[in-house]
Amino acid sequence: MNEYKKVYDQLTPRLKGTLLLNEPLFKHTTFRVGGPAGLYIQADNTSDLALLLKYCDEKDIDCLVIGRGSNLLFSDKGFDGVVVRLGRDFNKLKIDEENNQIIAGAAVVLARVISKAHDNALSGLGFCVGIPATVGGAIASNAGAFGSSICEFVSKLHVVDKNGLRLMQGPFNTGYRKGPLKKNEIVIEAIFNLEHGNKTQIKAEAERYYKKRKSTQPLNLPNAGSVFKNPSENVSAGRLIEECGLKGERVGDAMISKIHANFIVNKGQAKASDVYSLIRLAKDAVKEKHNIELELEVKILGDFDEQESG
Repeated sequence: MNEYKKVYDQLTPRLKGTLLLNEPLFKHTTFRVGGPAGLYIQADNTSDLALLLKYCDEKDIDCLVIGRGSNLLFSDKGFDGVVVRLGRDFNKLKIDEENNQIIAGAAVVLARVISKAHDNALSGLGFCVGIPATVGGAIASNAGAFGSSICEFVSKLHVVDKNGLRLMQGPFNTGYRKGPLKKNEIVIEAIFNLEHGNKTQIKAEAERYYKKRKSTQPLNLPNAGSVFKNPSENVSAGRLIEECGLKGERVGDAMISKIHANFIVNKGQAKASDVYSLIRLAKDAVKEKHNIELELEVKILGDFDEQESG
C-alpha cells in the first residue's frame, strides 16, 4: 500500500489530526483481527472531516469512518483505503436539563451516554447497556436490543458529507439494523430526547438489561456482536445456527460461542480468515438445514479469497 504515502504527504499539512500509514486494524476492532489500513486518520474536528471526505471523493479513494469497530471484520490483508476515527471535537457530552435532552458527539461511547442519563434521572436508554459502540456507530446501524432501537430516541442529527455540515430532523426513516444515513454521510453529533424518571428505577432497569446480556452473550472474549441479522421477529439466527449443531465449532482460534451461536469469539490468536470461515460454515449449514439465507449484520471489509478463507 505504498501509494498511500503520497496521500499521507498531501494530507499531513492540511489536517490537525493524527495520520498513520499501515496501521494494524486489529487494534481498532472488537474482534481484534485484521491487517493494515492503507492510511489511518483520527479526524479531530468538523473541518478536517469534511476536507477528508471531499479529498477521498475527488481522488476516488475508499474512505471508511469507524467507531469502536464493533461490527466490522477486516481481512488479514487489510483495507485498501482510508480508515477514519473521530477524535477530540466529536467526544463532547452535555445535558440540556430543561428539555430532558442529552447532546452527544459521535465519538462518545454509549456507556458514557447511559451514565449521563442515569445521573440526571433520564430514562429510555437502559437497553443500550453493554453495547460496545460509539454514538455515531450505533446510529449508523440503528443498534438495538430487547425490542428497542437507538434511533427511536434521537430527535436531531448533525451530519457531515463531502459538501459540509447539515442538520437532520427526526423522526427518521430507519429499520432493523438500518440507520437513517445515506452513503458517505457521517454523524458528528446526536440529540437524544428522553423522559425524566426515577433514578433508582432507571438504575434497576439498566442492571436487569446488563444481567440478561451477561448471561446470554460472551462478553468476556473479543467478538463483534451478532454476526447475522435475525430473519424475523420470531426467528432467531442464533437458534438456527445452534440447531445445526455448531455451538463450539472452531477454526483456528475463532469459535462459534457456546453461550450464543450468533456470536463468533476470538479465543486469543484468531485470524480474520478463521472468523470468515466460521461465517461461511454457519451460513451454509443454515441454508442446507432450514432453507433460510442468513443476512450478515457484521460488515466484511477487504479481500477474503477462497484460499485465505479455507
